[in-house]
Amino acid sequence: MKLLLLYKTSPESPTYKTPSSFGVQGEVLARGLRELGVDYKIVDRRDSEGKEAAYSQFQPDFVLGIGYWGDVPEIVNHPQQHGQRPIPWIVADGAVLDYQENLNQLDLVLATSNWVKEVLIRDGVTSPVGVVYEGVDTDVFKPISKSTPQVKEFRERFKLAESELLILTVGGDGMSKGFQEVVLALKQLEHKLLGWKYIVKVAASPTGKNQTKEDTSLVSKLGLDGRVIFFSEMLHKSGQSALFNAADIYAAPSHNEGFGRPLVEAQACGVPVLTVDGTSTREMVKHKISGFAAKVGEEIYKKKFRLGEREVELEKPKLVGVKADSADLAADLLVLADSNLRWKMGEAGRKFVLENFDYRKTAKDMVVAIKESFGVG
Repeated sequence: MKLLLLYKTSPESPTYKTPSSFGVQGEVLARGLRELGVDYKIVDRRDSEGKEAAYSQFQPDFVLGIGYWGDVPEIVNHPQQHGQRPIPWIVADGAVLDYQENLNQLDLVLATSNWVKEVLIRDGVTSPVGVVYEGVDTDVFKPISKSTPQVKEFRERFKLAESELLILTVGGDGMSKGFQEVVLALKQLEHKLLGWKYIVKVAASPTGKNQTKEDTSLVSKLGLDGRVIFFSEMLHKSGQSALFNAADIYAAPSHNEGFGRPLVEAQACGVPVLTVDGTSTREMVKHKISGFAAKVGEEIYKKKFRLGEREVELEKPKLVGVKADSADLAADLLVLADSNLRWKMGEAGRKFVLENFDYRKTAKDMVVAIKESFGVG
C-alpha cells in the first residue's frame, strides 16, 4: 500500500520556527509508517504542482490529507480531480460549516477524536467516519528527573523553590486552554494551597499577545501578580519535553479540542493533568487515574462564524465547547497537592499514553483503518 501524505510541511510564519500542529501530526505519523515499512511520500498540501507530480510519479493507492474541514479543497477536491482516492484525517473546530457534499462522496473520513466524529456527523457528514487518534513521540516525551540541567533550568528561571508547585498550561493563547477558569480556581485556594506558581506558555502571535494582555489584567485584578507568569519562547521537542518535566501539574481545561496534544505529551512525561469533561479532552485523560476531568460549568454555543472573508449566522446556535467549573477545578488542584498521588497518577498517565497514543500505535491504527475500509490485503 502506497500512501501520499498531504499536510503543512513548513512553519506557520517566518517568526514561528516550529511546525504547525498539522505538521507535527503528519511528521509523527510519517515516522510510524516508516518504521512499519509502509511506502509513503510527503507533499505540502498547498503545493498543487508538487501534488500533481506525486500523483503521476509516485502513483499512490490513497491520498491521506491532514487538516481541518476547511482544507477540503486542498486535501479532498484536488486529489479527486486528478483521479486519486482521498482520505481526509481532520479536526472540526466545534462546527462544520461547508464541504459536507464533498465529504459525503468519500468512502472514509477519519477524525482525530470521538468528539470530532460527533461534530462531523451532527453537522451533516454521512460518509463512514472512523477515529484514529494523533500520535505522540514517547521517545522524546518521557519522564526526566527534575535534577537534569535542562529541566532544572526552567524551574530556576521561574524562581521556584524545590517544594513549590509548578502548574503549567501550554497553548496558542491562555483563554482557549481554560486559563481563566484555572486562575479563578487558584484564587479560591489562596489560603489553602500555598507555594505555587502558574506558568502559561503562549504563542508569539498577534492573537496570543492580545489575549495575554487581557489575561494579565485578570491576574492583577485577582491580586496574583508574581505568581502567574506568561512566556512565549519557541521550544523544539526536547525543550518542550523538559518544560513538561519541570511541571508538577499540567492544567488545560480547554474550551474546545479536536485532540489535545499537550495533554497527552504531559502525561507521556509522567505529569498528572487537570482538564474538563468535555469535547475531546475527556478522551485524553483517565479521570481520577492519570489526572482529573473537572465538571462542566458552562456550555458554549455559537450562531455566528467566520467562513473565509465572510461571516455566517446560523438559525440555531451550535454547541462548540465548554468551560470548566472553577470550584471543581479548585477541589482537584487541592487533591493534586499530594506529591504521592501526583507520582502515582504520573505513572498511570505514562502507561495510558503508551497504550493509546504512541506514534507506533497511531501508524498501525491508520493502516488497519484503511485496509478494513477498502478491503486492502
